[in-house]
Amino acid sequence: MMLSLKSHLRSQVVGAHGTGKTTLLHTLLPRLQDSYQRVVFKQLTNDPRRSWSQRLLQRKRSGQQVITDLRALPTGSMLVIDGWEQMLGFHQRRAVKLSQSKQVALLATSHQPINGFDTLHHSRMSPTLACSLADDLLTDSPYEVRQRVLKEVKGRQITSQTNLRDLWFELYDVVEDAHAQLASGPQMLD
Repeated sequence: MMLSLKSHLRSQVVGAHGTGKTTLLHTLLPRLQDSYQRVVFKQLTNDPRRSWSQRLLQRKRSGQQVITDLRALPTGSMLVIDGWEQMLGFHQRRAVKLSQSKQVALLATSHQPINGFDTLHHSRMSPTLACSLADDLLTDSPYEVRQRVLKEVKGRQITSQTNLRDLWFELYDVVEDAHAQLASGPQMLD
């Protein structure tokens, strides 16, 4: 992945909501900081409960902040934008032009492919990936807890559209119950 990033000025991580795009960025961040002169991480969000005009204003502010950040970055840096679609089209086009003229790399997440960006990764959920991620998250937990959670994950209908964030919230109680059962005595976890 790092080789691909270094060979493209604009890269993207594409995927549905909750499929691990932000998690991947945070995993890459230490290596990005070693590879670029400076790295700025910008997470753009917009609350869907807000009114249409408030969301539009937030998209404008987000775009203005991205442009300000790009202007401040020296050549050879990278701006990571988590939530590309949270900016207005005008600011997206301006960010691309500014990135090109300053030779500052862009790495963005989006729900849909971004025209002109190299696709670094297309995040899709799968049963195998869900089990692997659950096992990674629980490496410090006792074997019995990990096995119970993996059994729970394997028993679920996981598709490419499964929201990873929602799955973790649902599994939180399973993990807590397993830890509590283990702490209360030597009985077997079911």
